[in-house]
Amino acid sequence: MRTDFTIQRYRTLDIDGVAKDSDGNVMSLASPAGIMFMMVNVLDPDNVEKGITKMSIPGGGIVITDSPAGKYRIHFDPEDTQGLPVGDYRYEVMYSDDIVSTNEAYTLNPTSVQQGILELKDSLIEDL
Repeated sequence: MRTDFTIQRYRTLDIDGVAKDSDGNVMSLASPAGIMFMMVNVLDPDNVEKGITKMSIPGGGIVITDSPAGKYRIHFDPEDTQGLPVGDYRYEVMYSDDIVSTNEAYTLNPTSVQQGILELKDSLIEDL
């Protein structure tokens, strides 16, 4: 599902979402082994190391708010955008309940549940 949104630097923002498969059906997030994560990557290939990562672990920035209904909330703190230049970022939210562990390495086999463009705008606040 494609969803674009805007955030101002140095601001707090909560984004609510519903996990849907490629056919538009709501996905349950009720698996005890499931994990949700979000990658926000800068569109400029010269800055591939800059971005934001969120995960559905304690303090990770994603909270599954209603597992059977596929609902989740992504929380952005002012510190998340502090070092990022103003501009457009590609993001993707993924979910996996198929986690394979081999020799202390993990393979997630994720399903994309939301993607789009995050537009980062400047703020009147210069520093935190």
